[in-house]
Amino acid sequence: MPVVTPYQPIYKLTFNTVINNDANTISDHEIVANFTYSQQETQYIHKGNELQINCGNSWMKSYNYFTYSPILIADLDTTNPAMDRWYRISQVTLPVENDIFKNINLALKQDNFTFASISNPLKLILTYKNGTYFLPVFYAWVQHLGISSHLLVSHLRLLLNNNDLLDKIEKMESKLIDYISQDFSINTILFCGSNLVAKPKSMKDKIQSIIENIREI
Repeated sequence: MPVVTPYQPIYKLTFNTVINNDANTISDHEIVANFTYSQQETQYIHKGNELQINCGNSWMKSYNYFTYSPILIADLDTTNPAMDRWYRISQVTLPVENDIFKNINLALKQDNFTFASISNPLKLILTYKNGTYFLPVFYAWVQHLGISSHLLVSHLRLLLNNNDLLDKIEKMESKLIDYISQDFSINTILFCGSNLVAKPKSMKDKIQSIIENIREI
């Protein structure tokens, strides 16, 4: 975890931070937090007691968890004020809580980390350029959720308020929508999201963007 100072340091001083699923402390470390990651086993955060200069891969892994993964972290329990403050601030970027929207928003955030600061990427995709991707996303949603188009329209009215496309879809034959939807899936939604906010072209680009974020801290 970085040590915050009022001046730009010559070297970045950090406490070596290790995240794993081992409840036992490792030498010269103390457990400062635990959380559930991606609905799987509990992870423990061990913070070293001695300052180090640019402590490498362990710090990079920790940075990635806490910069790009708040949506996957649940039930964080920590004695560290900075970590607690980060977690509370990160809540504003979590997907909307309505279950019918939440899982799709979560999938979009996991697929494209550039959506990390957007609380509702699905709404952004649906309204992009006056609904450019609206129909394919709607068809994919019907297929993925396995619900009727009329029920989906009623949920979307709460999300989008007044929308002419919803009025037009309501006039369509539901059987026709179900038939068309067979050719779409959640991958359609992820594809539209990828074209809305471009992914890094390569792993090199992704790593470079992370390094630039680190330098701004």
